[in-house]
Amino acid sequence: MGWLQNFLRGNVRKEEYNFDFTTAKRNCRVLVIDDDKQAVPIEELRKSGYFIEQITEVDAGSMHRCEGGEFDIILLDYKGVAPQNISPDDGFGVFERLRSANPLQYVVAISGQTYDISKTEYLSKANDWLKKPIDLVRAKEKLDRGIRERFDKNNVFRELRSALVRGGYPADKIDSVLTAVNGRKFESLDRLIEFMEKGLKVAKLSTELATAAKLLWKIL
Repeated sequence: MGWLQNFLRGNVRKEEYNFDFTTAKRNCRVLVIDDDKQAVPIEELRKSGYFIEQITEVDAGSMHRCEGGEFDIILLDYKGVAPQNISPDDGFGVFERLRSANPLQYVVAISGQTYDISKTEYLSKANDWLKKPIDLVRAKEKLDRGIRERFDKNNVFRELRSALVRGGYPADKIDSVLTAVNGRKFESLDRLIEFMEKGLKVAKLSTELATAAKLLWKIL
């Protein structure tokens, strides 16, 4: 019995497929958003093989890139990172915009020693946390966890399956789509999305499914 058959039965064993962490790390694109350039040990992380961009303030261009799903992992501070025209609620508003445009965006919240307790609900929605001061070991740990979440085949298929279930598709159609895309190569994300739309018999994928398709395309 192959990996997919066991996955569909909820009985996946890690030894049934190979997760190439080195390749995933090389393909992963990380963005750090923090008004303090020294908050995250960027240069040390780059020397360790992580591909990282850094900005101190979100503008229209960078917001567009983030909402478009260009970055696999975003490390986001919540204070001093966004002007009023981008977000009236600073980093919290940026977070809401990210998740609205890209429901599966992986966000690691950066927090200082104190934060507004009224924002606890927002903070709890992040995938993970980094508390200042941030050292290299801790930053690597969080990034590596994010890389596995975004690029491990089992996790990606789980995200896609969950999105299909929430979309109300019947089990047989879900299994059919997952089987059809497993191991198949697509020349572009658009081709994968078209293939899924045809298989699901819909004119357009929902935002959540389109986001899940982006994750899938990167590992196929």
